[in-house]
Amino acid sequence: MAEFTFNEKNDQTYIDIAANGNGSEKAAFLIEALRRTASQRGSGESLHAIEIGPGGGSALEALSDNLEHTDTLGGKALHISLLELDGIESQRLHEVRQDIERFATTSFHKGNAEHTDELFPDGADVVSASAVMHEIYSYGNGYHSIDNALGSITNTLHPNGHFAYRDVFSVDRMSQHERVRHIYDHESWVQFSRMFLGHYLEKANHPYHRQDDRIIFSQD
Repeated sequence: MAEFTFNEKNDQTYIDIAANGNGSEKAAFLIEALRRTASQRGSGESLHAIEIGPGGGSALEALSDNLEHTDTLGGKALHISLLELDGIESQRLHEVRQDIERFATTSFHKGNAEHTDELFPDGADVVSASAVMHEIYSYGNGYHSIDNALGSITNTLHPNGHFAYRDVFSVDRMSQHERVRHIYDHESWVQFSRMFLGHYLEKANHPYHRQDDRIIFSQD
């Protein structure tokens, strides 16, 4: 069993290993947003991007690789502000920041996505994030926090700016309420499911939850 199985999600080992994959996928929208913005700017103008929840830096690493081999910025200067919750630190992110300094400057900020516009009053051309909305929902105040975060991001963006957001949807169905079978082959996932899903179905109160939703477990 992996060493991070029982670690908190803000633990450095979890951030640097468990949650630090799929960098090229995480960075795809950010790269395209930067390319479009750069193409619309005059020579000498600089770009500002904000990444919410950089974690272990996999998206930043993919961006660094892109900037090394592709003229995404059209010769324009780029500054990247990294916004992370207080108490979350990553050694891997520190290393990636040092690498990308060949192509862009970076700064690290502590704060909540619900206050992006207050943290960056001068705004940004691109705000990027990957799979953070469910975290905002879970660790904030549900949909109210998501509404606050999206409103704050909107206020942060410059005119014609881009919100580059990537997430995952694991259920291969048109509706979230169609019956589907998931096979979890790691003990940690089975434990998580048993601990979380029962509570979720009993306590959840949101538009996507129905009273007849039920989870059936079968061992092996």
